[in-house]
Amino acid sequence: MTSDTPWRVILIEPQTLLRTLLAKAINLDPRFILLADDPIFNAELVCEKDPQLVITGDVDTAELVLKNFLGIRILVLTDPNDLPSLKRLKKLGVHGCVEKDQPWEIVEEAITEILSGCNYVTAKQYQLLKQHDDHMRLIDDLLGPRERETLKYLAQGLSCQEIADQLKLSRRSVETYRFRIRKKLNIRNQARLVEFAFRNGLVKPSDIK
Repeated sequence: MTSDTPWRVILIEPQTLLRTLLAKAINLDPRFILLADDPIFNAELVCEKDPQLVITGDVDTAELVLKNFLGIRILVLTDPNDLPSLKRLKKLGVHGCVEKDQPWEIVEEAITEILSGCNYVTAKQYQLLKQHDDHMRLIDDLLGPRERETLKYLAQGLSCQEIADQLKLSRRSVETYRFRIRKKLNIRNQARLVEFAFRNGLVKPSDIK
């Protein structure tokens, strides 16, 4: 796909109001083209439209798409604090989850991350799963590879410029990764970043400056 070609999206959501609002927001973003929005799953429609992403509020729909349409990425809209659905979706291997009460900015971030090849869960969902012993296995879903590398170097005490030199990136890119890390982890200070990285095996005590 070229930079000028919009990503192809299908929206499957039984709640009329939510579906209408999401469809409007997607249509207003030139990066996306909404091929269809429907309250129920329709396999023929998915075959015909050939989307790159299906957004759905139904776990069973997500499972059907994953099993029958290889290559299509999935974003699932979940009810707040719905741990059973989150655990099932994680086991299924969906590419991202966002609570239905999140603002459009979070949904938009999830869409772009997923369509860029990453996985996505919100910080709130991450914390919920963390309480049920899935903490370690979910780090890869919460943070992308560059974010994990950036977190590792931040925890070691490196500045944004030093990290940029290590990763051969611009300082601005590293600052963006740092912002995303803090937002996703809901961490605002260096000490807690170090604690998180140490607790989850991203750094060793000998790495901390």
